[in-house]
Amino acid sequence: MTLKRLATAVRRTRRPVRRGRAAPREQVGYARERRHVARVHPRRPAPGGAPAPVRPDGTYLITGGTGGLGLEAARTLHAAGARHLVLVGRGAPGAETARGITRLRDAGACVRTFTADAADLESMTAAFDAVGREAELPPLAAVLHLAGALDDGALLLQTRDRVRRAMAAKAVGAWNLHLLTRDTDLDALVLYSSASALLGTPGQAGYAAGNAFLDGLASYRNALGAPTAAVQWGSWAGTGMSHRAGLDEDLERSGEGTIPVEEGGAALLGLLAERPFADPVAVLPTDWRRLADHAADTLPSLLPLLPDRPPAGAAARPADFRAALDAARGEERRALLVREVRRQVGTVLGRAEEVDGDGDLFANGLDSLTAIRLRHGLQQAARVGLPQAVVFEHPTIDALAGHLLRAVDGDGGAEEDGEEGSAC
Repeated sequence: MTLKRLATAVRRTRRPVRRGRAAPREQVGYARERRHVARVHPRRPAPGGAPAPVRPDGTYLITGGTGGLGLEAARTLHAAGARHLVLVGRGAPGAETARGITRLRDAGACVRTFTADAADLESMTAAFDAVGREAELPPLAAVLHLAGALDDGALLLQTRDRVRRAMAAKAVGAWNLHLLTRDTDLDALVLYSSASALLGTPGQAGYAAGNAFLDGLASYRNALGAPTAAVQWGSWAGTGMSHRAGLDEDLERSGEGTIPVEEGGAALLGLLAERPFADPVAVLPTDWRRLADHAADTLPSLLPLLPDRPPAGAAARPADFRAALDAARGEERRALLVREVRRQVGTVLGRAEEVDGDGDLFANGLDSLTAIRLRHGLQQAARVGLPQAVVFEHPTIDALAGHLLRAVDGDGGAEEDGEEGSAC
């Protein structure tokens, strides 16, 4: 994958629309009595762009800096010329991060670490005060906000506290940084947003909302004249939350892809060099056609202008399972459905071993999030609507296959009507 392909980014714009109803999954906002809809547009970095404005005489502070992705950001900045790095994290650096910090120091970087919670204004104020007292540290040049936390779960299982936890590190942390830097002449505040704010991610309502707040905060600060970049990153390969959750292979399989670390760092520097900052930019190594095949019913309608995306409803699996199902007769139809359900259960569980046909899927590792993915996959394969709770109500391979057979034959399909629009 070349940097040029990886850094294909999309800018979100808001076009005024005077009349008409919103399309399904449309993102609509109202301002001064005018209705606006969100759209994204493909863009590539300009060839031969200016070098990133990374200065050896400034300090670069990174929240979430003691995590794997924070350390990669520190390495990227140091390679581009930064000499003074401050890594802020909720906990002390782990052994791997400590080794990375040692390597940075051996390469000539001045690295300081501070323990503070980005969502706690008091502790962040103390960290900023401590940075200001460090004689060896020059004034702040830029702040990168990478702190984040996940508390995934199906929307109906979310609580106020769970949403608050998922949003706090991102949204409250970013607002605290805004308060602490609004009188500071920064080169940039870089907010690490997420593609979840753009595409939506099943089970991550709080996390997606927190990242969407970063996008809005960037626009607000830029309007105030405070240079702020919001970058909606896809998942990074080998590091970050998705990697720790073991999702790298699943992301590649679904078409969402992962960002190679070196190319992600190059994309960051390229985006820092583009001034003035404006709309949020997404960096997505995505195979849109494969993603549409995998999740056509959940992609937001702001995406049609992206390259390689087929028209709505045009996506089809390479092997047309529904056609084979329609051609089958008698017990062969049920056998096909059992095999398909078994295949998709193996896919979402991420393992090859088979689950017994009458074995409880949840006892075998399925959870509320993988149940959502399983439902989506079965809908795509069989081309039928399925109720939100279908996997919970039919928690075995045999029971799911039986329900699918009734839905395909038109017996039980009526209950699915009206459910589809409420997918998490």
